[in-house]
Amino acid sequence: MSPRIRIQRLKRLLGLVVVGLFAVMAGTFALADTGTVTLSISAPPGLSSTGKAFDFTATSVNFTRPEGNAQIQAGLMVGQVLVAKGYADSIKVDAAWLNPNDAAQVLNNPNATIWVGLYYPIYEGTCVSGHANALSDIRATMNYNAIDYCMALDETVTGSMIADGKLILSRELVAGSVRGTTDDSAAAACTTNTASTSWCRPTGVSTDQNIEFIGASIQSPAGKPQGQQNNVSDLQFFFDVRSQI
Repeated sequence: MSPRIRIQRLKRLLGLVVVGLFAVMAGTFALADTGTVTLSISAPPGLSSTGKAFDFTATSVNFTRPEGNAQIQAGLMVGQVLVAKGYADSIKVDAAWLNPNDAAQVLNNPNATIWVGLYYPIYEGTCVSGHANALSDIRATMNYNAIDYCMALDETVTGSMIADGKLILSRELVAGSVRGTTDDSAAAACTTNTASTSWCRPTGVSTDQNIEFIGASIQSPAGKPQGQQNNVSDLQFFFDVRSQI
């Protein structure tokens, strides 16, 4: 066999080796780029059917506060929020007063303001202590599923136009927000222990959820007008509840 023929065969052989290596490399890359990965993802417990951490329901129910041994009218429970357990300290409530020009007629005072607070249950039954007529009314008795619960005001809320733990709405400032700060992750079933100050879970609320309440009170320059707190129900508000994170 001539040297020329041997050289030609050697070239063909080297060409086949290179093609073979390329095919192996291409196959390797193909295997690296194609594969099946199965993930098992589920929503955290306590979320609503739409995947939300907060489920807001508008209400219009009077609530009271303790004054000595009596319970006096303190305002209107304007909403209740089912919270996925552990999310309460991320709640953000945007509020707007839709008919502030009616304040003079409805509230008998054009300078009246509306104070909006976030309340959480601490024990079953009516509240046994309060702060007289203070703006900070840190205890309120509210009703849920025909049972009275003593509520504590989330006093350390943040947001716009916050005073004494509440959002202030007026004819000049008709909208604002309030952000919760209290951790609900350790909440247990409510009891009748009136010494309790910790967030509890009322009867009828899922163990994966807790509940929070939005209360609105009337305040005039002279103080809280006696006998007018139910007039809040004659005013119109808009609320939007979502996560602040």
